[in-house]
Amino acid sequence: VSLLVRVLPAVTQLPFSKEGTNKIKRFLPVAVFVNLAVYCFSSEFQKYPVAATVGFGLMIFLLLVKRVHLLVIVGLASITSFWLMGHSLT
Repeated sequence: VSLLVRVLPAVTQLPFSKEGTNKIKRFLPVAVFVNLAVYCFSSEFQKYPVAATVGFGLMIFLLLVKRVHLLVIVGLASITSFWLMGHSLT
């Protein structure tokens, strides 16, 4: 996904319509974010399953509500997860 997002647009001009370009601009960042979130969840879940599940669940919930900025969502989910990790909930 990173190669598609960073390299491909730099080395080629893809024949997208204006509508296609707008869709890509809207959905591609979300796809990259979901990819990163799943990777982070899977790596944290191995050591802290409860903290990872609660943090990821909070993030998904806030994403679905869509009343909070993406960076705030990530921050809240991370703080919650780290707090739970510190309280040794495994």
